[in-house]
Amino acid sequence: MISVILPLIFACGPKEVKETSTSAATRIHSTMPKPLAPRPFNMPTLQEGKLSNGIPVALSFNDEAPLVNIWITFDEGGFTDPDNAIGLASMTMDMLDEGAANKNAAELSKSLKALASSLGTGASTDGAYLSLKALSHQVEPTLAIAKNILLSPNFPKDKWELQQKKALQNLAANKKNPRRTASRVMNSLMFGSDYMGRTRTEEGLKAIDTDQMKRWHETHIQPQKAKIWVSGNADLKTLIPQLDAAFGTWSVKEPAKKYEAGKGNDKASPKGTVIYLVDNPGASQSVIRIGQYIGRRQDAETLHLSLANQAIGGMFTARINMNLREDKGWTYGARSWQSYSHHPGMWNASTNIVTKHTADGLREIISEVRNSMGEKPITEQEFSDSKGAMLNKWPLQFENASNLLSQNIDRLRYSLPDDWIASYPDRVRSVTLVQAQDAWNNTIDPEKMTIVIVGDKASISAGLNELGYSIIDVDEMGRPIE
Repeated sequence: MISVILPLIFACGPKEVKETSTSAATRIHSTMPKPLAPRPFNMPTLQEGKLSNGIPVALSFNDEAPLVNIWITFDEGGFTDPDNAIGLASMTMDMLDEGAANKNAAELSKSLKALASSLGTGASTDGAYLSLKALSHQVEPTLAIAKNILLSPNFPKDKWELQQKKALQNLAANKKNPRRTASRVMNSLMFGSDYMGRTRTEEGLKAIDTDQMKRWHETHIQPQKAKIWVSGNADLKTLIPQLDAAFGTWSVKEPAKKYEAGKGNDKASPKGTVIYLVDNPGASQSVIRIGQYIGRRQDAETLHLSLANQAIGGMFTARINMNLREDKGWTYGARSWQSYSHHPGMWNASTNIVTKHTADGLREIISEVRNSMGEKPITEQEFSDSKGAMLNKWPLQFENASNLLSQNIDRLRYSLPDDWIASYPDRVRSVTLVQAQDAWNNTIDPEKMTIVIVGDKASISAGLNELGYSIIDVDEMGRPIE
């Protein structure tokens, strides 16, 4: 045993110190290397075709995998919902795959799984869709199933009863979610009774029945309103006949009823900053949401504003986030962004902040916006970083072939120019710092903010009162509390 231990002891003993090299470094970087020249980027193009009944088809070819993605879109969604049945469009589209033609939901699912295909349906406020994914050699049988689901849904009442219960449970859960509450209240305040300001209610969901769904489907899921978008390993020569076999004989019907979209928001800009406070007793964090009207997406100043916003609140390294997260440590993140629909857009800012610093955090956000228009305008470095962020991530978006289709869907849906996507990099490069600063100063007004705070009223009221803004108590739906 000793003979075994002794070598181990000696092995662990002190070692002879070897001399280290003291030779000078052979290469010293005294200056930062210059950035490489921008690589040319050729954006993928869409191949276009048409079915025998006139439905347009657009294809983005990508042969990296033997997969094909197909979207059938309609430019009518939640804005068509009647006021007493908000959610009808979404619920109708969700019900399409619950039974169609002579198959129930389980049989439809089994048929798709046998093909290793998947299918989804849904609706947003501004549109509806059916999407499917299939192996390249299984497109035709998958389209046969999709045809039945899209054109011949059964809307079984027992399935709707289950879906309705689920929707009501989700609604109740969302009322308790501070971030969703802040978003819901903000939309209500900014857009009022127009479609972007409406929200689902328990009464409205209970009022929806399958007869309404059938009427909505008959009215809005029509071939003259459809567009087909394809990405993946497919070619038009093969694809068009397959699509035509499924949807080429789909005939136009006279709509049973036409719902009109809202024409615009019915709220005027506030005369001064107002805080709308939703009490969330005992909350350890407050949700702060700020909103302000801006122009339309098509406006020339929209891109100027985007570059300015990148520097103030759009990036991780933007001023608002660096202040509240990195310097103060009050939040995990704070951001600002622009959002658009059929209406003029909205500038948004949002953060979750520790309760005791709610008023301080709001003061810092407003201060950053004010200072960016006066004593601390956007710097050349910030502007360069903003441009770099927007330009460098642009090509990456097209690694996923579906992204090109998504952008083209938006382009057509919101009547954007034909070259809207292709001209984006050049339009970004052409913006000057002066243009960005002017757009920011002329659009964003820190003295006329609509602010929603969801937090513990007892803990944060005193600090908010010190800010000097009007404060209105509202419930979780944005209704004033007397």
